[in-house]
Amino acid sequence: MGGDEWTRGAAELPGLEDFVLVGARVAAEVPQTAWSQARGDPEERERLARMMHAAVREAWGLPLSDALEFQDLGPTLRGAFSLTDGSLRIAEWLLDRDDPSDVLQTLAHENRHDMQRLMLAGRLSHPGGVAGQRELDLWKRGLAEYRPGEVEGYVYNPVETDARAAASGVVTGYWRATAECLAQASESDEEE
Repeated sequence: MGGDEWTRGAAELPGLEDFVLVGARVAAEVPQTAWSQARGDPEERERLARMMHAAVREAWGLPLSDALEFQDLGPTLRGAFSLTDGSLRIAEWLLDRDDPSDVLQTLAHENRHDMQRLMLAGRLSHPGGVAGQRELDLWKRGLAEYRPGEVEGYVYNPVETDARAAASGVVTGYWRATAECLAQASESDEEE
């Protein structure tokens, strides 16, 4: 598979700005300040993370789902998605992080896998027209060649590169919206 197969028609696919808008929406619903105020309160942090989860799913047109669990996944694994039942498992240690974008990145990444699953099953349409069909074909091939633990079979697998790109855009939107809110708050403090 050459690079041309991936890039042909890429302008028709949802881009970074589409994902950035999702992150801004999440920031409006779960501001960084709320996350900071919940330091030391795991139940509140989990509630806020579930709000992020719901906001991402709603923005992407995914059905709302309670199939989200916070678990001990070990010291390095951040999350996991089940193609079989659509459940998401998120590392509970992410709830302890001071930066909410750590948990948001994982939620967006794993929810993107659910979006891929639903598109491949024909339960959700791909917005990219002909280029979208090519992307679906790449995802099918990627799932058939999926090999966790291998650079080519995992890191550069089309389902993983797509999920990482989507999550990066969502987090970028969250950061931008948070920076704007913090700047406005700082300006308000200076005016007083």
